[in-house]
Formats: sequence, C-alpha cells, structure tokens
Amino acid sequence: MRGKVVQKYQPLNLAERLQAFRNQKFTGLVCFQSDQAPLTGDTQKFFASFLSGGINYIGIVTPDLDTIANQLIENLEHPFFKMSFRIAREQSKGSESAQKVLSKVVSTRIVTWEQIKTAMQSQAESTLRLIAQSSGKMTSEPNAGSDLAFGDDGHGLDWLALKKTLESPTSQASSEQPSESSLQSTVEERSINPSLVTPGNLAPDGATAARAINLPTILSVDDSPIVQKMIQRTLSQECNVLLADNALVALKILNKVEEISLVLLDVNMPGVSGLDFCRTLRGIPQFKDLPVIMLTANEGRISKAMGQIAGSTLYLTKPVDDQKLISIIREYTSADGAAPGQSSQASLSAA
Repeated sequence: MRGKVVQKYQPLNLAERLQAFRNQKFTGLVCFQSDQAPLTGDTQKFFASFLSGGINYIGIVTPDLDTIANQLIENLEHPFFKMSFRIAREQSKGSESAQKVLSKVVSTRIVTWEQIKTAMQSQAESTLRLIAQSSGKMTSEPNAGSDLAFGDDGHGLDWLALKKTLESPTSQASSEQPSESSLQSTVEERSINPSLVTPGNLAPDGATAARAINLPTILSVDDSPIVQKMIQRTLSQECNVLLADNALVALKILNKVEEISLVLLDVNMPGVSGLDFCRTLRGIPQFKDLPVIMLTANEGRISKAMGQIAGSTLYLTKPVDDQKLISIIREYTSADGAAPGQSSQASLSAA
C-alpha cells in the first residue's frame, strides 16, 4: 500500500477493515473521521497505529512519544514511572522511538511489558468503541505510526480482544471515553547522566547476599567512582552499601530493595541533580521519612538551605572525615536514631 488511501467504513465492517490492514502487514497510521452528527455537524477523529500488521495503539490523538507516556503515567499509576521515563528518554539521546525509550524503562524492572500492554489495550478498546458508534472515512498513511511493540518478541495488542470489543453490544456506547487533556499534556523533560553502573555484587540482584549479615543497608548515589570507592571502603564494616551513579539506577534499587535505611546523595550530579532527586523522593509516600544525607563540594549557608528545602535530612561538605561519616551513619540507621526531618540545625552545622 503506497501513499495515503481513503476508504469508507461502517460500524458493521470496521473489524473487516482492520483485519485487512493486518493481512497486508501494514505499518503506518490510520485516521478515522466520523461522519457529521445530524444536529451539531461535529466530527471526531481517532487514530490507530500498525506495525507489521499488528495494532500497537488506538487513541484520540496521534501516537507520539509524549502521548504514549502520558497515557501510561495516567493508567499505570506507578510512583516511579514518570521519573524513570524522563531519565530513559534523556539516555536515548533525543530519540522519539517509543520502543527504545520504553525498553530502557522496562530494563529497570519498575514496570513490565505486560503492564504496559495492558494499559495500552484498555485505551485501545475504549477508543474502538467510540469509533464503532458511527460511520465515516478512514485515511491510511504508511510509515507514520508508532514503533511501539510489546515484549521480547515485539508483538502488538491482543487482536482477538479488540475484535470482541467490536462484536459486543456495548461498542455502540461507552462510558470509558479517554481524557483528551491528559493525553495531550506534555511530559516534562530533564537530562540525566546516561551511564549505568551498579558495581559487582552491589547491584540489586546481588544485594541479598550482601545483606546476609545483620547490618543496615544504605544506598550511595554519586557519579564519581573515586567517591563511591571511598564510601564503600569507609562504611563496609558498618552497613551494606549499594551503589548507583545516576538517578535511574537509584530508582531501580529503591524499587527492588525494600529495607534501605538511608540514602547518601551527591548534590552536583550531571543531569538530574541530587536536589531534584531528593524532591522526587519526598513526593513518594514510602520515602517521605527516609533519611537522605546530601554530600556536596559547595560550602555556604545558601547551598545548605537549598538542601533543606529539597527535603534532605543532613547536608555535608566534601571531603567528609571518615569517622564523622561513620558516626552519622550509625546515628541515622540505629533503632533509636534521630527522626528524619528533625535536622534543621544539624544540617547547617555539619561539615
């Protein structure tokens, strides 16, 4: 199929029309424009994206990366998804490929392909019911849709379930109309350090062995390998140390390891700064009271005040004396340690 092709469709032959695109292994975008309403003269547009014959999106706006992201943010309701998407997008170096960006998100194990597919499937079925309410014309445009595919095998949405939606009497009316405003809002973009490092057995999958002994577990987030080695060496007898060199790795660890007692956080990381990351953590209920110790080379009350405003528990200036760091870690990881948040005076006097 070459160039744009315009065809008529009726509710009763809509499944047949979609099946024809599947049979042709069509890759591209199909725009459905309903006939004018008798009284208002209004028309509606809907969009379906195909990849090698598989349907990967049906919605009320074109399936660009922002549209897909906003749909998933709304439907998945996962506290980490929005930030992990922003980070993955930046690591993809400006790519608008939904497949590439979401593959990076899935690699963090924050969400699975099955969860993403379920969210997209629900949206597609709801929109398909709206399309089936009236006749109209459909315009197909090759190579204009999304490259999104699901799972390791790159499959599309469940066609049988979509077809069943068209056969159901409820396809003539639906109370599940998607929110156009939520789909059209733009995902906030922020840059992030693209490297991904979780050294050796300190990566999440090896963390269980490291925590076999009865020691608290902390997470150190710093883009400097030298600083990380120093922290690991200094605290190795006091706690299990998990290392992350950027926010995406830190999110992955926090999502997987439940018993983290404290976060050591570098302020001046490239991309998403420690201040931004701390603010994000404080906005997630389960991390509202998690001790966050910020480390920075910047001295001064203004910098420390910014750390407090972001939600840090304590603010230290590098280099930190080894014994002082050990003492602070003991204080905030002990059962009778100071409560997170009761740190205004300490954070100004420390370092």
